[in-house]
Amino acid sequence: MKNNVLILLLALVLLLSSVGFAQAETTASGVRLEDYFSGRDLSGEWDEDEAKEIALTESLTITEAGVYVLSGTIADGTVTIDVASDEKVQLVLNGVSITCSNSACIFVKNADKVFITLAEGTENTLTSNGFDENGEIDGAVFSKDDITLNGEGTLTVTSAKHGIAGKDDVKFGGGAYVIHAGERGITGKDSVRVFDGSYTIYSGKTPIRSKNKDAGKGYVLILGGFFYLYTDAEDGED
Repeated sequence: MKNNVLILLLALVLLLSSVGFAQAETTASGVRLEDYFSGRDLSGEWDEDEAKEIALTESLTITEAGVYVLSGTIADGTVTIDVASDEKVQLVLNGVSITCSNSACIFVKNADKVFITLAEGTENTLTSNGFDENGEIDGAVFSKDDITLNGEGTLTVTSAKHGIAGKDDVKFGGGAYVIHAGERGITGKDSVRVFDGSYTIYSGKTPIRSKNKDAGKGYVLILGGFFYLYTDAEDGED
């Protein structure tokens, strides 16, 4: 039997003692936020004076740490982040449309951590129509390192395989996401962690998954948000 429609409403499981991340140390279930999210994971803010604005027209490779505000369109290409292992990058999507015929639209090749922030009021789209069957990359957003998505805009993802995929921790601090995925909507190897946001996922396999045999890893933590999940996966299918 197929799981046709699953609607999961999480109307703020977070009961915070006061406003702000610094003061909100635990949730009603006793989860210490600081153990799972940093302040930057949740803020969705950036320093406009230090940010570099880039209007996309073709594939882009980022090789230096910093904040990059992206707008524009790539008809067939990838934004690649390849910085030192101790460096962080923040991509602010400010009205972006990226299509890639054979790989990820956003590929984190190397970094300490990458933040993808959806600028308030913007609509952004990522479409990956295919992937190299012999390659490792299998998501429209694909990260080999820790990645956080946040902000107050909208991101629509369409992928022949996974929508948003990471090999370490995949975190969500906020934002609105509409994902159409041939396989999984969101997948993280070490963990998937959701603080807040709106998620509409249509997937061929498990909509949200994390899998790792190492102790203390391979879990999904959802603390708040709104979820509409539709899957073609058979009962018991991984």
